Amino acid sequence: MAEDGAVGPGATTQSDEDRSTVQLLVENEGNRSALRTMLADRYVVDTSQSVTDADLYLVEDQLFADHIEELRAVVERESPVFCPVVLLRRDTGRSQVSLGALDDGDTPVLLDDVIEAPVSQALLVRRLDTLLVRRNQAQRLQAQVSTLEARERELRGFKQAVEHSGHSITITDTDGTIQFVNSAFEKTTGYSASEAIGNTPRLLKSGEHDKEFYAELWGTILNGEVWDGEVINERKNGEQYVVEQTIAPILDDGDIEGFISVNSEVTERIRRKRELERQRQELDLLRQILTRVLRHNIRNDLNVVMGHAERLAADFGAEDDGFGKIAEKAKSIAETSETAREIADLIERSETPSQQDIAGLVRDVAADVQGRFPDTTVDVDTPEECVAYASGELRRAVTELVENAAEHNDADDPWVGITLEQNETIRLVVEDNGPGIPEGELVPLRRDKETSLEHGSSVSLWLVSWIVEQSDGAIDFERRDEGTRIVLELPRKGVVDEAILDTADDAAR
Repeated sequence: MAEDGAVGPGATTQSDEDRSTVQLLVENEGNRSALRTMLADRYVVDTSQSVTDADLYLVEDQLFADHIEELRAVVERESPVFCPVVLLRRDTGRSQVSLGALDDGDTPVLLDDVIEAPVSQALLVRRLDTLLVRRNQAQRLQAQVSTLEARERELRGFKQAVEHSGHSITITDTDGTIQFVNSAFEKTTGYSASEAIGNTPRLLKSGEHDKEFYAELWGTILNGEVWDGEVINERKNGEQYVVEQTIAPILDDGDIEGFISVNSEVTERIRRKRELERQRQELDLLRQILTRVLRHNIRNDLNVVMGHAERLAADFGAEDDGFGKIAEKAKSIAETSETAREIADLIERSETPSQQDIAGLVRDVAADVQGRFPDTTVDVDTPEECVAYASGELRRAVTELVENAAEHNDADDPWVGITLEQNETIRLVVEDNGPGIPEGELVPLRRDKETSLEHGSSVSLWLVSWIVEQSDGAIDFERRDEGTRIVLELPRKGVVDEAILDTADDAAR
């Protein structure tokens, strides 16, 4: 097949990964071996006798008809990348296969060159190299096209995301000239895209920020860093608004090509925050005033009222008990004001719950109430120890409940029962056989608020509710035919600890 004495190219040092693959579809084993020797120094030579993946196919004319469909399938699959097929024509006396005869106009050209045998090594390599250079160029071009198509898809996706974003987005060049705005920008600012593009963000300048503000902003982004902060802008109609703004540089191989600004309007949030802060300050001032009034003015005035009422009651004697009732009411009001002051102090302290032995606390309270109300039977059922997390004021709350049940119990045989249970929560039940708490006192507590028509006069119940709330617990009041049943639930030590551990584990992860 090859001419004797042909001089081929020198051996190369390229690895197989860097070399093109040439498949030889040659019938005679001797010819196949000779061609392999001629090409092996320059290419990876595949001598498989069925079409495989290769960069170029060198096909003997005697086998061309056998492989034409396989070769056409490969060429079509590789399109638009050039995949050369070369016919090695050995016998010129038989029917000729030409380039034109195989180009039907609807499919890629199947044959790209015809080489007549015998052929020298140098000529063969030169002609194959010419075709493989074209293939390499086509592969590089296709890779660039694919990259551009991928970037175009990314840009389309980015544009869709930007357009559907609820945030106002602006893209500028390095000089700050606006290149792009989304529809949210137009809606927020009142400026159309045509009015904004070609302009600068100074279009929105409100005059509320000084030169140092903008110098720090530009210094940050020109240094390739991200800037974020609150900015007061001005709409087209002159109305000011506040945005949380993030400006990031657009980088290409480390060079800044422009900037993208994402703006989230927070005007309403800032307004609500300021309004809440104003209300908080007013409520704090009111609390201080009321606390002083409850602590000093009302208390002192009621002491004067009680003193005069008691002296008049003594002067007039038992014939007129009206002065005694005045003194009694004044004392009740004084106690109510003191309880209200304690609630104010409790709200102000807002202490964190701590672990306590509720069983011991309940037994102490029961013993104290039993001593002060000897005619009332106080039954206690508690475990030896029962640890829960609760407010330091819990003793006051339990005392209020048990004392109220004993003090206002007008039954023939007054009774108060206290039961403490440990399950998933700590459950404290206080019940009695007295007249029961009036429904009007319970409605606002159950609704967790007071209305103009429904309000509780028993401030002590509000104090109990506040203490239980500070203990992360819950309280329920139940009126019965005889007496009241109050259920108080507190978190167990183990439950709280597990919650703390879960939080710690999440933080560690």
